[in-house]
Amino acid sequence: MKGIVVDRQGAYVAVLDDRGAVRRIRDRHYAIGQQVSLAPRMTRRSVAALAAALTLLLSLGTVAYATPAGTVSLDSAGAVEYTINCFDRVLSVQAVDEAGAATLRQVGEGSLRHRKVSDAVSATVEALQQSGKVAPEGVLISASGGESHAETLCRQLRDTVETQNGVPAAAVAVTPRQVEEAHAHGVTAARQWARDNAPNSPMANDFPQGDFVQKDFGQTDMGQTDFGANPPVANDFGASAPGGNAAPGTPPVLPQP
Repeated sequence: MKGIVVDRQGAYVAVLDDRGAVRRIRDRHYAIGQQVSLAPRMTRRSVAALAAALTLLLSLGTVAYATPAGTVSLDSAGAVEYTINCFDRVLSVQAVDEAGAATLRQVGEGSLRHRKVSDAVSATVEALQQSGKVAPEGVLISASGGESHAETLCRQLRDTVETQNGVPAAAVAVTPRQVEEAHAHGVTAARQWARDNAPNSPMANDFPQGDFVQKDFGQTDMGQTDFGANPPVANDFGASAPGGNAAPGTPPVLPQP
């Protein structure tokens, strides 16, 4: 929009715009009669529309932040589970067994909320180290959500624990269905995966409620149900693990050499 400078008063000039309205702008050494460029003037309607759009964006962001998008579990001497949003921020954290509850009391459950899940997992492992509760074989991690994102998150979590905490870690991507089935039996999806696919692993044998998995799952064990005959391998649990070959399209998440 263009305008013509028609008057000057102090540090401001009056400009007649091409709509016939007089506008007051700061004087930048304009001459009377000079043509200047003017920024479009926002009307009440445009201001209201902009405010509504900003409110909608903020509302959508708040909803997205507060909506659970996946689950991360950490197993060692005890088990802890984190509910995360689409930004990988921790919305809530809960203990799966009494040892996990003791760990949360030590680290402070509130201190883990709203942190990046990688930071929350690392802080939990640090608490386990301080109390001498890290299992000799390290920790086992699972992550659920979108398939590709779950696999990426597994690698990030494994690398974080091994780099920042110096603890051996294995991680496996699981499906939301696997998480639900594990919850129905009081364990994490990671520990259930180990029991189904690496029965000789110490992680698989340390079940707080006994070997109910053999009795309840039978032919519908989670590995076969969701990943086919060869679920992804979380760690080198030994030659007896049936998941020795990863399913096509599901790369294994292996510990660092």
